[in-house]
Amino acid sequence: LQGRWPERFDEEPFAAASIGQVHRALTKDGVECVVKIQYPGVKESCDSDLKHLKRALKLAGLVKVSPEVIDKTFEEIRRMLYEELDYVHEAENIKLFSEYYEGHPYIVMPELIESLSAETVLTLSYVPGDSLQDVKAPRYSQETINTIGYRIFETFGDQIYNLRAVHSDPHPGNFAFKPDGSIIIYDFGAV
Repeated sequence: LQGRWPERFDEEPFAAASIGQVHRALTKDGVECVVKIQYPGVKESCDSDLKHLKRALKLAGLVKVSPEVIDKTFEEIRRMLYEELDYVHEAENIKLFSEYYEGHPYIVMPELIESLSAETVLTLSYVPGDSLQDVKAPRYSQETINTIGYRIFETFGDQIYNLRAVHSDPHPGNFAFKPDGSIIIYDFGAV
């Protein structure tokens, strides 16, 4: 990203991700954004951890399946981890979901800033919202809370049956909410 660095970059992380940290920034065009930066050596660490776990399972005899099945299972896990480690792949997922949800009445997607993204750096427009723990009275009515619950259920069903691609990391930190019932979706490394 040399020469393309944002106008302002907050050195203190805004949030932490499992494989990196997220910083607030401002592009040279004046767009508030977040920059997700992967921790150095994550890919190598994952390879090492998987190798040791597979060896331990085989030696301990905890899994009663053939070595070939264990090898295939671990290769699939490794492939999926590598997809999540590749922010270019995540950017492609963001494009897919952004196109699908363009103009949607209640799903909000951060915008990908491709010029400030790479394999280990992902830059998105900053879209603030309330965390799940803040979705409560008095800011949120019970009717809005019920609507958000229904919309989450409906959103995943729609992804499965219509988009045929599913946001597969549905922990609370990957979603934010607004009092109008809108849902903001973050982190598309696992789809």
